[in-house]
Amino acid sequence: MRIRVFVAPLVLAAAALLAAPRPAAAETVPGPQTSYKAVELVEVKGGRSMRATVYRDGLRERREMQTQGQTVTIITRPADQELFMLMPGMNAAMKMNYERAMRDLDSGDLQGFDAEPVGEETVNGLATTKYRIAGDNGHGTTFDGYAWVTDDGIRVKLAGTVSFSDGSSSPIRITLTEVARGDQPNHLFTLPEGTRVMDLSKMPDAMQGGPMGGMIRQ
Repeated sequence: MRIRVFVAPLVLAAAALLAAPRPAAAETVPGPQTSYKAVELVEVKGGRSMRATVYRDGLRERREMQTQGQTVTIITRPADQELFMLMPGMNAAMKMNYERAMRDLDSGDLQGFDAEPVGEETVNGLATTKYRIAGDNGHGTTFDGYAWVTDDGIRVKLAGTVSFSDGSSSPIRITLTEVARGDQPNHLFTLPEGTRVMDLSKMPDAMQGGPMGGMIRQ
């Protein structure tokens, strides 16, 4: 069986190039404290965008999206240091190098990072605190912009500019809609029984579609 190795979807690359230095008098952006389901839209330069259905249960995350004409699901389990790219239509999954992936992805929810609160706003029907964030993630990627986060850690909106060590940059905008808080079934964060798994975790970046941040740089 031939399995095409997908370039990591745009939503993965864009979700969290956000780690910032800790400015004076800053406060910590709330990390995820509730389970929920939402629709996420990621938009970057050139009019490129990707829509995904996101399920969160603590730090566990499932993203379902359409890319290159196929359904792709990303399952992230930080407690197990595991990230899988699941292709349900092929009954197959690829296990990615977790540390390498999170170097590019980060958490998407700004957990543990400091930022300057600048006001309170309602975004898509949710009360949020607007935070000013500007800094380097320690891997040559910087973010300059704002994040709108609920008190229980749901990052409802993100808007700013991502810049990379190679000199490329892109505006980025991430918004959540149809947010529904509530427990998510455990099976969403596990691979279906009988799934064939290709372990790419020990292969170089080039065998995993290149750095996940590359989608923004195109």
